[in-house]
Amino acid sequence: KRSVLFQEADANLLVQTKKFREETLDYVFLLQQVQERKKFDFVETLLALMLNFLSFYHAGQEIYKEFDFFIKFLHHRVLKFRENFDCFQREGEDLKWKMLMRPEDHLLRNQEYNREGYLFLVERNKIIGTTALTKYYCQYRKDISLLRMINFTQTSTKQLSPYDVFVRNCQIHLADEKLDKRFMFDIQAIEKGASSDKMIVFTFQGMTEEDLEGWVSVMGGQINVSKPQISSKTEMQNELDETGLDFIKKCIRIIERRGLHEQGLYRIVGMQSKVNSVVAQHFDSHKTNAQKLSTPVDEDMELKTVCSALKLYLRTLKEPVFTFKLHNRFIEAAMIDDKADRIRTLHSLLKELPKPNYELLHILMAHLNKVSKFHEKNLMTPVNLGVCFGPSLLRPEVETVSSIYDIKFRNAIVELIIIHYEKMFKSKLDHKDIEEMVHTNENGENAVNLGTSLSSLASISRRPPPTTSIITETTGDTRRQGLCNQDFGLSVTNKNVYTPTSEDITRKDCKLLLIKFRIQKN
Repeated sequence: KRSVLFQEADANLLVQTKKFREETLDYVFLLQQVQERKKFDFVETLLALMLNFLSFYHAGQEIYKEFDFFIKFLHHRVLKFRENFDCFQREGEDLKWKMLMRPEDHLLRNQEYNREGYLFLVERNKIIGTTALTKYYCQYRKDISLLRMINFTQTSTKQLSPYDVFVRNCQIHLADEKLDKRFMFDIQAIEKGASSDKMIVFTFQGMTEEDLEGWVSVMGGQINVSKPQISSKTEMQNELDETGLDFIKKCIRIIERRGLHEQGLYRIVGMQSKVNSVVAQHFDSHKTNAQKLSTPVDEDMELKTVCSALKLYLRTLKEPVFTFKLHNRFIEAAMIDDKADRIRTLHSLLKELPKPNYELLHILMAHLNKVSKFHEKNLMTPVNLGVCFGPSLLRPEVETVSSIYDIKFRNAIVELIIIHYEKMFKSKLDHKDIEEMVHTNENGENAVNLGTSLSSLASISRRPPPTTSIITETTGDTRRQGLCNQDFGLSVTNKNVYTPTSEDITRKDCKLLLIKFRIQKN
C-alpha cells in the first residue's frame, strides 16, 4: 500500500511540475510578447494617425487643385472691387467737401438752365408809396439771356404760366441801410413777344451775398466786391499745348533715368507746396512760350515730387486728355461685355481724339507701359497705374455721385491701353492683334490662368512662402507645407500656388496643428 501511495504522489508531482513549467513558459512567452509588441504597437498607432492626416490633407490638396483657378479668380475680383470701393470712398468724400464749400458750383451744370433758385421781386406801389416783396422761382438761360419767373405763391387753383423776359443789362442795386434791403440787383429786360424799345427794370433781392454774386455774374453784370472772394476753385487751370507737352517729356525723362525701380512710383505723393511750386514755375502766365520751354526741371528733385507734378498738370487741364466730348462714349465702350468689341471701339475712339491729346496720350502710355514692366520692383502694375491716372485722364465735366461709380471703367480703360500700348496706337488693328489682346491677362502676359494677375496685389503683399516640397526637414522637426501651415502667406512672387494667410486658418485647422505639434514633440 505504501508503494501505491508513493506512486500516486510521484504522479501528482509530475502533473504539478508540468503545470508549473507550462505556466512559467506562458508567463515568459507573454513577457517576451509584450516586449516585442512594444517595438511596433505604438509606432503602428502613430503611423495610422499620420496616414489619416495625410489622407485628409491629400484629399484637401486634390480639391484645392481642382478649385485653384476659381480661388485665384475670385480673390483677384474681390481685391479689384475693394480697390474700386476705396477709390469711390475717396472721390465721394472729396466731392462732398467741394459741394459743402461751394454748392452753387455743383448745381445745374450741363442742363437747360445755367442757374435757378428763389429770388424776391421788389414791387413798388406808386400810389401809396410802399414796396412789397414777392417770392419767385427763377430760371436763367445764358445762351439766349432768358429769365423765367414762376410765382411761388399760387393764389388760384389754376396753375399760372411762367413769366419770361430777355435780360439786356444787370447791375447791383445801390446799397440800402435797411437790413431787409440787402443783396439787391437790377435788371433791364424786355418781355417775351414785346418790341425791343419797351425796356422794363426789375429789382430782385437774393437770399445771400453768394447768391447775389452768382446771379449777377451769370447775367453778365459787374460785381463790386470790397473783400476778396473766397472760392474753392483756386487751383490752376492749364492748357494742353506745346509747353505742356514739353513739361511732360521733361518729367518722364527724369523718372525713366533714375526712378523705374522706385517702389510706389506715382502712388506715393509729394509735398503739396513743392508740387504746386514746380507746376506754377513752368506755367507762369507772365512767361512767354519760349521762356516756359526753356524752364528746366530740377534733375535732383525728389521722384515723388516730379511724379506728383506730372499728375497735377494732367489733373488741372481745362479739358482732360480724353476730352469731355468723348467721355461718355469711352465709358460706354468700357461697358461692352465682349472684349474684342471693346478693344475695337476703344481703338476707334482714340483716333477721334484731337492731335495734341493723341500725341500726349501716346507719350504718356509708352512711359507707363515701361514703368509697368518693372512692377516686380516698383509694385506698379497696369492695374495700379490705371487707378493713379484714370480719374485724371478721364475726368467728367460734371462731378456727381453717378460719375464716381464710373471710376472703375475709367481705370480699366487706362489699364487696357497701358498693357496693349503698341497695338492700341497702331493705325489699324488686324484680327491677329485682337486675338492676342483678348487672350492676354492683366499683366500683358499670355497665360492660361489668372495666377499671374495676382501681381496686381503687390500693395498688400506679405511674407513670401518657402519654396520647398510638400514635406521638408527643418531643424528639430518635420513640417508639412500644406494648407494649414502657419508660415504660408500671400505673395506676389509665388504665381503658381495660392496660399491662405494665417488669419484664414479655421479653429478646426488650429486644433489639428496642435495635435500634430504634440505628436512631433513626442
